[in-house]
Amino acid sequence: MNRHAQRPVFGVPSMSYRYPPAPRTSFSALPLELRRAIWQYTITPRTLSIIPHYGSTSMPFNHPASVLPFMKTHPSYACSLTFTVAEGIHPHLDATPYWAEHSFRQAIDSILGSEWRTSKQGSVYSNYVPSVPKAPVALHVCRESRRVALEHYTLAFAGTNILSTHPDFTALFNASGLGLKRTWVDWEQDTIFVVHGDGVFVDMRSVYGEPFFLEVLAAYAQDEAEKIRRLAVAGHWSTNPGNDRYKRLGEGLVDGLKLFAGLEELIVYHSDVSWEDFVSITEEDDEEGNRRTIALVRRSEKQVLDEMVSILGEEKSETEEWTSALPQIEVSRDWQWCWRGGETLLDYCGPKFE
Repeated sequence: MNRHAQRPVFGVPSMSYRYPPAPRTSFSALPLELRRAIWQYTITPRTLSIIPHYGSTSMPFNHPASVLPFMKTHPSYACSLTFTVAEGIHPHLDATPYWAEHSFRQAIDSILGSEWRTSKQGSVYSNYVPSVPKAPVALHVCRESRRVALEHYTLAFAGTNILSTHPDFTALFNASGLGLKRTWVDWEQDTIFVVHGDGVFVDMRSVYGEPFFLEVLAAYAQDEAEKIRRLAVAGHWSTNPGNDRYKRLGEGLVDGLKLFAGLEELIVYHSDVSWEDFVSITEEDDEEGNRRTIALVRRSEKQVLDEMVSILGEEKSETEEWTSALPQIEVSRDWQWCWRGGETLLDYCGPKFE
């Protein structure tokens, strides 16, 4: 029945009536303080994975980028330090080389023609998709929401043109936008997860086994390094020089942390990639008389944490320039953080881990 129709009520003559309209309040009619509080709820903590990439003009002669002018005049110079950033936790994030950016690709196309992209040489570009994390929603809804968001977010992580004396490279670098700060960061809430790839800085510093990606970040993004409150790294904690040369977290982490003056929290995703990680190894002989591992007991997260805190505290007490307080440290273990070589250890031991 239509609600506005005549309705008899217990013998009383029917009458026409209407339900009162529901009250409506538009968002813009709310008090300013309430609207701002609602916009504040859209600002939530994020994790930003970042990998520094050291660019060089040293390219194989058959590499597509080798046709660029500065490749011939400066065949082995360092040319840039850039940052690839992705929202979320990406332990195997690939760095995007400077020559994969749009302006450089256009320059290569102008010399080789667009057909080269379908060739075997051109396929190398398909592995690199330049990306910048999406800006927080509140920055784009309206002026009011943007004002609230700008109280929290600032742009960060500009690349550096090391080959600034070369006009051809500088023109392409400027056109690419690599020298601009393009990543929005809330330093109070966001966690910066610094990723380091195998051998990505070998040309910069001939040191193996130390995560000096932290030193590179502090050197080329000094303002950002001083603002970082929450830092995350992944790797194998050990101070044994004989361990994995790329993913080991030891003295290099100790040296790197002192460069982050505002650091309050450190998250370490620890991976077991060495036999020394196991406090108990049980073996037995198989039917053919060969020794085989049947069970391993790993160091606990607490054991790893205690060792880290002890070494970091000792180093801090002996280092005058380390004036900031030790950050709160959290150790987490997950097999997804294992370096590729560690998969062999996992496959060998199978499900026997305790």
